[in-house]
This record gives sequence, structure tokens and C-alpha cells, in this order.
Amino acid sequence: MINPFNKLIQIWRLANNILCIARSGLFDGAWYLKQYEDVADAGINPLVHYVRRGAREGRNPNPLFNGNWYLQQNPEIAAAGENPLAHYIRNGTDEGRNPSAYFDLDWYLARNKDVKASGMHPLRHFLKIGTIQGRRPSPHISAFRRWAEGGRNENLPKLLMIDRIYPRPDQDSGSIDCINYIGLFQEFGYRVFFAADEEYNSEPEVYRALEERDVLCLNPADFLTIESFIESEIDDFSVVFLSRVYSGGRFYELIRKKNPGIKIIFNTVDLHAIREMREAKIKEDSKILKRALKTIDRERHLAGRCDATIIVSEFERKYLAEEIPDDKIVHIPLMRDCPGRGKEFSDRGDICFIGNYSHNPNTDALKYFLDEMWPLIHARLPLCRFFIIGPNLPEDIKRRGDPNVEELGHVTDLKSTLDRMRLSVAPLRYGAGVKGKVVTSLACGLPCVATDVAIEGMGLVKDQHIAVENSPPAFADCVVRLYGDRNIWEKYSTEGWRFCTQNNSLKAGRQRMAGLLESLNLPVHNS
Repeated sequence: MINPFNKLIQIWRLANNILCIARSGLFDGAWYLKQYEDVADAGINPLVHYVRRGAREGRNPNPLFNGNWYLQQNPEIAAAGENPLAHYIRNGTDEGRNPSAYFDLDWYLARNKDVKASGMHPLRHFLKIGTIQGRRPSPHISAFRRWAEGGRNENLPKLLMIDRIYPRPDQDSGSIDCINYIGLFQEFGYRVFFAADEEYNSEPEVYRALEERDVLCLNPADFLTIESFIESEIDDFSVVFLSRVYSGGRFYELIRKKNPGIKIIFNTVDLHAIREMREAKIKEDSKILKRALKTIDRERHLAGRCDATIIVSEFERKYLAEEIPDDKIVHIPLMRDCPGRGKEFSDRGDICFIGNYSHNPNTDALKYFLDEMWPLIHARLPLCRFFIIGPNLPEDIKRRGDPNVEELGHVTDLKSTLDRMRLSVAPLRYGAGVKGKVVTSLACGLPCVATDVAIEGMGLVKDQHIAVENSPPAFADCVVRLYGDRNIWEKYSTEGWRFCTQNNSLKAGRQRMAGLLESLNLPVHNS
């Protein structure tokens, strides 16, 4: 039973934090609702949401306060369970603490003597006045500022990419695709600018790897929001590449309004509505279904109005073509290196699943496999181990204690890890697009046992390129049979790899992407 006195203390702290933050002027409610559409959709007061839940979920109150960064820099505050912004207002400013990697409190006050005299909080001053007057928030010179001062007049067409987060190609399939697209655009002669919608005010270390690839990453030190960059700079761009319906896609209207003639490419990554509809059906969840119906409308809206829409599977092309002109839809399969197998059948053992477990379909598939299939396989292959590869594995799976199951987590050399395995599995029950885990496995010559959902729209032929079963007993039987039959294993290894080299290689993707740009009358430099 909850102690009534403790409950009263919690309520008092909540109210006190709300009042403190409201009086400070450091909470931007309009920005918060734009940044976190689920809060707007729920009709929740943004400040109340931030104090009650948002701060704990890593959401930020304004473009230049990064709560996660603040707590990482000040672990004693995190240990005390304090709201980061409330602490910053009450104590952090007086103690000389910075709100993010992009705002240097002492430097800003020293450089702008009038700020202290005004009596306004320095961060609020910058957000309300300093940005308009062109003042800088810190002494650090960003890559964008260096380019603006020395390279703005370079004779290269400019391309803006907007995605959900900065790519981490060693952690998830979508990031590999993002990096491959960046490489192609640079190869075709474009100066690439990148903005991460959900990580726009992350610390510079998060996007350092992109800048090392000569990509200009936008951040609040130059423009408080992605919207302010679009309003100021979009006239100078030739093309915009918007990834994901609710990330890049949410900027479509503003970009079109500010530069009506610009070419806009909508990169679906996968059709989110299909995945959400399937998840709603499996979980019998009306909230997910409601979101899926909204997503259907938005994806079709963007596909119908952007100059081109990229889909990754033939199934999704047909799905969109029911309402969208076919000449606006471009099928570009996932692009991967295709090195083939490094070790032969007899030098391998064990089975693996590859995924990022912050992605719900992966977590669902893994639990499904462990519950329904692994016990059947383990009973017949007692020495075989099952390795879980990839980051963000939920704690409840870690604690399961299934026999012969080991978590590898994030691996730095995935190819070498896959060369040790004899099989991979992809027992997905729902999802959309093309599954990077399947392409990566086959591209490395590692046979895969998958469900129909896992290979949907890829063009893979069952019993030729890949083994496919859907019921748990049949799936387990197939794994056991393929695990022990060298001849069948070698056939799948060779044919799966051959399929990927023809359809999913970087060369194949380069040809399709060049054709897309040329169809939009955009320049393509062929090196």
C-alpha cells in the first residue's frame, strides 16, 4: 500500500517543478508539441507531460536543453532522481553548469555583457533574443559555420537529408541504408547536409562519424530548429531526401511552401502503416490500429505529392500503386556489401538471430522463437547454441535463462561473427519493408530459415534461395534438417548469395538511384 504521506510529497514535488519551470520561461510548449507528436495527439498539457514523464523518457523542453546530456555530465543529479531542467533553474545556472553541449553559459555571459544587466536568464536570452540578433551560443565553431565561411560558394548542388536519428551502421539495418545513400549522393556530386529529427540537439559526438565523411550535420548552435534552417536556407538546395513518414515526412509542407520548385524525394524506409496494421492485429490493440489508419493517410499523402517515393519491396510498390501514379514510385532494394561465405559447412556451428531490439517486430520475433521453436530445436540438437546478436535486448529476455542461449549484443565485426554460424533465423510475425537481417545473412553466404513475412516482397524463391516455414513445428524441423545436411546448406548458401549480388549489391542500387535522379532532371556526376 502506498503511504499517503509519500503520495502527498510526490504531488507537492510535481506541482513545485511545474511552477518553477513555468516561471523560468525555459519551457517551449509549442516546440515540445511539434517535436513529440504523440503528446499533441493525446491532448496533454506539454509542461505537465514533461514534468510527469517526458524528462524521464529523455525528451527535451527546448532546443538547447538536453536533459540526458545534463544528467550524464552531472551524475549526482541523476542519482537523486531530480528533474534536470528544474535542477538547472534552481541550482545549475548559479553553479555554472551548461544545459547542453551547444550552450556555454560562462562564455555567453562574458561575451555579452548586456545579458547580465538585463536580468534575463542567459539561456532564455539566447532563445528569445540572441538567435534573432545572430549571437553565438558557444565558442565552438561548427562544421556548418566553417563551411558557411569558406565553402558556401562551391559549385556543388546541395542535398538535405532529414531522418529520425543519426545513423549507427554497426547497430541497425536502416542506418546502413542511410550511410549507403549518403555515399551515393556524394559520389554523384552532391554536398550532403543531414538533420536528425529526434536527435537534433544531441551532443556532437553522436554525429562525429558523419562529419568525418564530409557530411554537414545541422545542430542548434547554428539553427535552433530544423524548421528555422529550412526557412533560412532551403532556397539554396536542389533536392531534399525525407526519410520516414513521421520524421523527414513531417517537414514536407514547410519545405514545399518555402521552395515550391525544389525536388522532394520521400524515402519510406518501409511503409510504417503496414507494420502497424499487422502489429495491431497480432496484439488486438485498438490504439495501434488507430495510429495505423492515421499513418496510412499520411504515407499516401506524401507519396502523392513528393516528386518521387522510394520503396524497398515489390509488395509495397503494388500497395502504393493502387492510389499513387506508378511513375512516382521507385523500387530501390536494400543495398549491401555481398562478400559471400568465409568458412565452409564443417567449420561452422550454432544458430543466430540478428536485430536491434528497440524495434518491436524484432523483440516479438525473438520471444516467439524462444517460446515456440527453440525448445523443439534444442531437444534434437542439444549441443547447438543460439546466439542473440544486436543491441538493446530487453531485460525480460536477458533474465529468461533458456538453455544454450547466449547474448552477444552489439558486435563490431558482424561478418566474422556470421562466419562462425551455420544458420540464421528470421521468425518474424509482423513487419514491413525488406528485412536487413535476411539480406545481410544471405549476402554473407549464411543460409537463413525465415517466415513469409520476413521475405515479403524481396523476390526470394522458397527452397531455392532461402528456407521458409511459418508454423513453429515446421520451422523447427526445417532448422534441424538444414543444420545437419551439408548439400542443402551449400545450395542455400550459394544461391542466396547469388541473389543478393544481383539485386542487393551497391552496384545495383547505384544504377537505380542514378536513374531516379536523372528522371527528376537532377545532375548525376558519374565518376
